Amino acid sequence: MESTTEAMSLTFSNQRRTPRIIYNDDSCTLRTMSPPHTVESISCALDYLEGTQVDCLCWCVGEQIAYSWPSKVIENTYDLKAKVPSNYAGWSDDRDIMLSLHRQGIDYLPLLIRRAQAQGLMFVASFRMNDTHIKSYPTSNMSPEFWKTHQHYRLWEITDGKSYYNAGLDYSFPEVRNRYQDAILEVATNYDVDGIELDFLRNAYLFQPSEAWRKRSILTRLVRDLREKLEQIGARRRRPFTLILRVPAGGSNLTNAGIDARQWIKERLGDILVISEHSNNYNQVIEPWRSLCHDAGVLLYPSVEAGPAFNVADFYTPQVRNPLAPRHDGSGSVKFPLDVDLGMQRAMAQNFLAQQPDGIYMFNFPCRLAEGRNIMHADSTTFLQTTSVLREMGSLKTLARKDKHYPFYKELPIYVEANRPRQFHQTIPFAIRGKDIRHATVTLRFRWIAEKNPHADGKFRQHTIVRPGLIKIYLNDREVTESELRKSRSPSGRIPSGFLLKAHEIVEIEISGRELLDGENTLSFEMPKFPHERDPYVYIYELEADVAFGSKKDEAR
Repeated sequence: MESTTEAMSLTFSNQRRTPRIIYNDDSCTLRTMSPPHTVESISCALDYLEGTQVDCLCWCVGEQIAYSWPSKVIENTYDLKAKVPSNYAGWSDDRDIMLSLHRQGIDYLPLLIRRAQAQGLMFVASFRMNDTHIKSYPTSNMSPEFWKTHQHYRLWEITDGKSYYNAGLDYSFPEVRNRYQDAILEVATNYDVDGIELDFLRNAYLFQPSEAWRKRSILTRLVRDLREKLEQIGARRRRPFTLILRVPAGGSNLTNAGIDARQWIKERLGDILVISEHSNNYNQVIEPWRSLCHDAGVLLYPSVEAGPAFNVADFYTPQVRNPLAPRHDGSGSVKFPLDVDLGMQRAMAQNFLAQQPDGIYMFNFPCRLAEGRNIMHADSTTFLQTTSVLREMGSLKTLARKDKHYPFYKELPIYVEANRPRQFHQTIPFAIRGKDIRHATVTLRFRWIAEKNPHADGKFRQHTIVRPGLIKIYLNDREVTESELRKSRSPSGRIPSGFLLKAHEIVEIEISGRELLDGENTLSFEMPKFPHERDPYVYIYELEADVAFGSKKDEAR
């Protein structure tokens, strides 16, 4: 016989809404407004979502510390800010609406929840399950005493991100798990939230990596226990309580984290599974997760991240940086023009929605609003232009015939050598999904540079500009003629993907969208000649696709 909780869960599953966009806000939208602050000030986190396709707000309340509610079970930033000077550069105390209201004796969170729900939004409290921002500010008021006094619990085995992620704590220790569970249940019990998100992407290490998969049952048991307790809270309220699980999209990331996502789906431990590759990989495929979730009755949401995926192999070593390697630690330091930035967001949403998930998830989009230039409060024109995409990204219909920008940086550069057939490491796959592509004009763009053959004997100077006719290019196996190539010189320096290049060329190919497949396409390169000692290696960087739509009049032609 099924338990009362299980029966209630089945009843509630029919009452849950299916959001178009699940929208994560790390609470930064309430941290950058100039004083004075009143309870009306909290509306800035919600007003701009009115009339958009955002149906669910995931509001980040905590990580290793309670930074967005006055917790009584773990340390909270409100109390610590009274004891420890703030040196957390991203957030200024005098602009923090939540802190200001707290000092007035007002807890902002129930007010925010009620306003969000009145606006038609599901309100989900999000917990980052092992966030490591603390690595950058170990003595700040974002650093709880538990972390300071339990350094032996840290994930010292990790070297990724030049050891950035070793600030996480090891879930092998019950004290670590209990702290998170106590904090989650405190929020779920004391606040009228519609659900809880367990964000295992911040960060995707829960155990020492060499032990993680062997210990995966520890994490599964924690998620199972939380699921049961949250369902009980929902049963008492007589309305559904949604649990969202945000996890890596697959591969070694799951293994190294000790996340048995397939088992979680099989047991239906979460109502919604969010998958992410940490950054936007425009070739990302959402299978097998879509089928696994569909069969289990779990909703699937792939995550649109803040920026594109780069080749960041150098980021994952603790060694001194190779000056020729990308300068960035991930994509965060690369700034794109606004139209390109918004085009990339649309492109990622389109590629996901064309694969028929239940909706999309948007992570850290509010950071481009309230941090940096703080356009939310300092530049209303740019703010309105930026947030306009929130009315487009939840549906293929509203994304149709909107300009998009697809950067395919992750697996680049590749290099082309003499006589090697193009199918051997000289082909770049790139996915552009959606039926509307046939109405577009597409500009493919990449950089290429001739470098000295590393195996050539003797001293000679290699000219970096690729000789016309040296390389043959194929788009989906159609040879692109030399006359179709539009070339321009680019000076030496860092390119947007972070690599340091000598003087080189940018090559553009303008085509009709009808030449592209709805799905995976290929751009291939060959140097069809018998090798000579002084033949260069030609390196290809930064494939991009600009998809532009003309007026309806132009399209009719």
